[in-house]
Amino acid sequence: MDSEKNNSMERYMSMPVSKAVLVNVIPAIGAMILTLIYNMADAFFIGQTRNDLLVASVSYAMPLGAIFVAFGTIFGVGGLVAVGNAMGKGDKEKADRLASFSFWNSLIIGFLFAILVFVFREPLSRLIGATDQTFSYVVTYLGIYAFLSPTSCASTVGNSLMRAEGRPMAALIGQVIGNVVNIVLDAVLILELNMGIAGAAWATVIGGAVSLAYYVIYYVSKKSYLSISPKHYTWKGHLAKEVVPIGVAASLVGIAMAVSGIISNVMLCKYGDLSVAGYGVAGRLYSIVLMIVIGIGNGVQALFSYCIGTGDEDKLKKFLNFSLVFATVVGTGLSVLCICFAKPLTDLFLTEQSSSDYAVTFLRILLITGFLLGAFYVLNSLLQSKGDFIGALLLSLSRNGFLLIPAMLILSIPLKEYGICWGQTVADVLAVILAVVWVRRSKRKKADQ
Repeated sequence: MDSEKNNSMERYMSMPVSKAVLVNVIPAIGAMILTLIYNMADAFFIGQTRNDLLVASVSYAMPLGAIFVAFGTIFGVGGLVAVGNAMGKGDKEKADRLASFSFWNSLIIGFLFAILVFVFREPLSRLIGATDQTFSYVVTYLGIYAFLSPTSCASTVGNSLMRAEGRPMAALIGQVIGNVVNIVLDAVLILELNMGIAGAAWATVIGGAVSLAYYVIYYVSKKSYLSISPKHYTWKGHLAKEVVPIGVAASLVGIAMAVSGIISNVMLCKYGDLSVAGYGVAGRLYSIVLMIVIGIGNGVQALFSYCIGTGDEDKLKKFLNFSLVFATVVGTGLSVLCICFAKPLTDLFLTEQSSSDYAVTFLRILLITGFLLGAFYVLNSLLQSKGDFIGALLLSLSRNGFLLIPAMLILSIPLKEYGICWGQTVADVLAVILAVVWVRRSKRKKADQ
């Protein structure tokens, strides 16, 4: 039975390249679309309250969600790569130890972070930019939203481990179930029970708990090739060295996004809460492009890792080339559509004219470089799969960190609030150039050895 399950990845190696990539990428894109839907659902249903200050309040809290995911990514992406390599080498026992190590540590860290956010929610609300008008809303939201942390972290790992063993559809189902619950509860709690921003927070937390329950049941029922049983949990065998460095590099994308998100909100709040509401909605719509190309990068990562584990360089190159073209075409097409329909899209979420005007302008600026995003995330996944810690770390920090933040600060001087979005455009161009240079450098270095 175990060998039959392990053949899931071997089966992809015998498929045509395009089919193998699409079979893995489509569920990953589907997962991202579902994430988009429930993120949009929060903003949409809150928008139906006709209070743009509530939309601004959720926008202030959004960076913390990126941190929750980032902590899960440490063990999710790190575990996926390490487990994929172990499976490629036929080491089932080690793969189980890595899976258990990743799952249980993510849950522990998630609980610790939830406690910190809950206890310090009031000073934290001020730190992330909440104004006097939105402070009570943000505090209420964070007091509930904090408890998404453990379920988000552990669910990220559960999803990644399923993809590592060649079961992308099973991984997608877990997200489908949680997201559907979240959307249904958004409608019930926000509109029917008039719970406002608290209803949005509870819907998100409960949906996350349902997803986690699905992943736990999947592994406990012995349907999986891998095991997350506590009996496999150990710190022996240098497991942390195989999981954490790659995972930290990947997680820094989320951490950098959170930091830059907080900085941008703090910079924007001096122009009024409605500018923050507009920026928050623009960011959600921008994520239509962003999350889908990230899904492409995530989807091909298991293929990259398995090829590296088996030493199949020719197959790796074919997967990479097809993925780059596919991601670029998808990113370009979605960007054009969102730019053309920016106004009707933003009006779905906002009622104030000034908020909507901000959102339209912000969105169109952000999407100027949408065609570049796919290449960036595919190349970043390649470096993670190769275990190139320095390269993955550098790319993870570049687009959302040390390139973006200085660009925002500098461009906001002459361009004011719009300089924040132009900073992202500049950072995108520089980050893609850096990614291409680093991958080529890595290839030449390997050829010289």
